[in-house]
Parts: sequence; C-alpha cells; structure tokens
Amino acid sequence: MTELDDRERLDIATAAAILGLRPSQARWYHWRRGFCAPAGTDGGHPFWYENDLFRWAGGSGRKELLRRTPLRFWPDAREKATYRGGSEFAEAFVQEWSTGLGSIAVFWPLRPHGGPSAREAAEHFQEFDSLVRVASDFGRDGPTIGTAQPGSTNPEWADFAARWSDLSRVLGQPAPYWPFYLRIPKLMTDWTPGSATVVYLPIPEVDVTPLLRLAIALADGEPAQQVLMHLARVAQRRAVEGAVLDLELVEETHNRRRGVSLDKTTMIAARPMLFPEPEEIIPSAAQDGWNDVLSRSDLLALECLRVVGGWDGGAYFKYASTETIRVNSRYGAEWARRLRSVEDRTAFHEYLSSQLGPKAGRSDPMVDPVSGTPVLQNADGTLTVAVPQRLTNDNGELAEVILDRPIWVRTSNGVLQLAPQHHYYGINWGYSGSGPGSLALLIDRLLDDIAASAADAPHGAPDGLDRLTELKWPQEQVLTREMIEAAREGRPYERPAPRLEEDDS
Repeated sequence: MTELDDRERLDIATAAAILGLRPSQARWYHWRRGFCAPAGTDGGHPFWYENDLFRWAGGSGRKELLRRTPLRFWPDAREKATYRGGSEFAEAFVQEWSTGLGSIAVFWPLRPHGGPSAREAAEHFQEFDSLVRVASDFGRDGPTIGTAQPGSTNPEWADFAARWSDLSRVLGQPAPYWPFYLRIPKLMTDWTPGSATVVYLPIPEVDVTPLLRLAIALADGEPAQQVLMHLARVAQRRAVEGAVLDLELVEETHNRRRGVSLDKTTMIAARPMLFPEPEEIIPSAAQDGWNDVLSRSDLLALECLRVVGGWDGGAYFKYASTETIRVNSRYGAEWARRLRSVEDRTAFHEYLSSQLGPKAGRSDPMVDPVSGTPVLQNADGTLTVAVPQRLTNDNGELAEVILDRPIWVRTSNGVLQLAPQHHYYGINWGYSGSGPGSLALLIDRLLDDIAASAADAPHGAPDGLDRLTELKWPQEQVLTREMIEAAREGRPYERPAPRLEEDDS
C-alpha cells in the first residue's frame, strides 16, 4: 500500500460539497471535462483526494472556487498586491490587500487570545476571498498563520498547513511583520508598502498609565513612587524583551529555509526601542511602598492595585492573599473582638470588595489595630481579611500554632494573629503535599524570628516538622512551642488532649 492509498478517497458528491458545488454541477463539469481529474477509480467509480481538488480550484481562475480554496493552494502572484489600508476590528487590526487573483484580509490580534473568530471575520469581511490570522507564536517556517475561507462554514481558524511564506508568495512581495507587543493601531494605520521600519516603544501587557500618573503626583523618592515606577519599568522591559524575541524567532525560522533570505518573504515593520534593565528592588522596601498605596483612598490608587492584581497578584503587597473568617468560630470570634470600624474605605478595602464580586453586596470597612490588616465585614456576617506576608516583631516570640480555617499563630504576649502566607504558596495540614510543606517551613522560620517572611516554597523544613504538619490533626488543634521545637529536633512530644468546649471562656 502506498502513502497515497492512506488518504481518504472522496466520491463526487463529497468532492462537490468541499468546493461548494451541487453534486449535479460536479457531475456535469466532470462529464464535460471541466472538473478536477479524478485520482483513480474504485469499482468503476471515480474518486478524488482533497489536496488535488484544492490545487485544481486554486488554478481554475473561478472566483467562487477560489473562495473555498485554502491560501496555500493559491497560485504564485504575477505582480505585487495592492495595499488598501487597515483598520481596527474586534480586538484586531485588519490589513486589506488586493491581488491579481482575489482579495485578502490579514488579521493581527492586539490582545492575547484576542481577535474575531473565523466566522465573525467572514461575516464582516464578506467581499474578501481569503482571511488570514497572524498568531503570536511561530512554526518552522515563520509566524504561525491561521486561515479561513469566506465560502466555508468552519467557525474556527484553521492553518490548512499554511505557512508564512504562502502569504508573501500570494502577495507577490515581502509580507510586513509586526511583533506582538508592537501591534499598535496608530503605527499600523500609518504603514504602507515601502515604509521604513519604525522604531517604537512596545505596549506592555498591563496598562501602566495609572502607575505613572500616581507616581508623578508623589514626592520624588518616596517609597510609593519608587514601587510604582519600578513596576512600570519592569512591565515595559518585559514588552521590549518580548518584541526582541519575536524578531529573533523570525530570523531563526527563516534561517532554516536554505536558499530563501529573510527579505524575500518578510518586511520587518517595527522594531522595539532599547530599554534598560530595571534595578532590583528590596522586597521589604517594595512592601512598604505598596502599603502606602494600599492605604490611600483615591480612585487612582485603586486603579493601580487593579493593574498589579493583573500583573502578579500583588506579590509585593504586605497583604497578598485573602481569607474568609467566621465570627462564630472560636478563634474567629476572639480575633474579631478587637477589630475597629473605619470611616474611609482605603484602596485596599475597595480592592478586596471588587474581588468578592457584585453578588456579595455592600461590605463595611474595618481594620485590625494590632497588625493594620484591612478587613471587610460582609452582609452574611463573615469577614474578608487580607493576610500578611510577615508579622511584626513587637508581640514577642511564637507561642503556638492553631490549625484552623484559617491557620492562626499566637505570640508570647497572648496576641492572636493570622499565620503569614506567601502570595503564591498556601498553607495547610493533614496530608503529604505543598500546603503542609509550606506550613512546616513557615513554622521553622517563625520559631527563630516571628517577623520572618512567609514560606516561599513547599519544602525546606526539617523532617520532623514535615511529619508534624502532615498528621491529620483535628480542626482547632493547638501546636505548642514545646511540641514544635521537639518535632524540629526529632525528639518525641506528647500530644495535647483535645480542647473542651468550656474552654471558650
């Protein structure tokens, strides 16, 4: 059996459907020798292969068939295509071309996973004969392109094994390439064939405008200004690196094609401006700076927090995760008794509220006077609490860890506080996994320094602490300092008796 025999054989009715013809039309054309020659016969009946049909349709010169033919089967252009300009459509920029065969609309998505579906593109650009979508990734031949034909009903972009070189081949000239972060509508609107490569600053993944606006409203050098400028620089630098990488991949993929130079298939439409690597920022200084922003009550500060939430979830926030506390629980009630209502909702209160969603209803702002933790009292009586990434060192050393929902720690002066949590690694107990591993590492750090940072890894604690946190302790179990120290040192420890209900006093 040959390789050709492995392909699906199509009867004339199926062949007609692929090309948008009625079976009777296809039979008439076949009888008059005006149809694609069959690949062979089977039981006296002719059959076809799909690729043969598309090659024939692409070279037939018939517009209605061309609109059903994937781009890679279009013939080579005999002259340069005419550029008809571009415009924005559905989170994409569309460049329009007229060729000697037909018209082509090239879609450049402006957002990750953005742009119209193939069906939407076909509905809004019905006069075009081929639709091309340039993705943000790369294939062996160059930028990945998806194609769609207005005459088909496929709602998704399909590549049909199309290549970047097919686009330039059909256009009869090098196709313009726009790195993803330089797909800026104004630049693309101003572009025409023959334009020089423009050098411009790429657009970052997040909108840095609120960061810069608040930064210029603050005094030079203050911590909040420094963290705002730092994040804006980091986001900008990453966009520059992304654009540089795109251009490197363009060159690399073309180098694989021996005998085909880059300028034969590709015109680099834009290159990024150089941008320096931002200096590192000390995490503790970053937390202080963001804490100043969190404490503000203006709308611009809230916009900045939303930017950060979409960037890294607030990795440098003093409070980088949230917990829900039930005030009717033993330790939730104890902690809630010291909370204080506040008149002004800070940016972080508003940020917490936005994370709850509109169905949560109105919530009242509060604060923990011991730690400064922002709190929302919800309509259902629960508390939404911002969890610190580290505690202060003014309440004594670690006295006990309380395994509850959430987990608590008590210091030697009797103060109850939420156990610190890293912005990424959560803490838990009762099984072998990352949660108990992170809790064990946190306990190990707090034994030595109550103000130590939260666990930033699910491993690294002494084996005895790992075993301690993996045990299936009941909820509200108290691990005393003596137990914890013994576990860390590998010594035996006595499990405390379960706490009785009358101990609530």
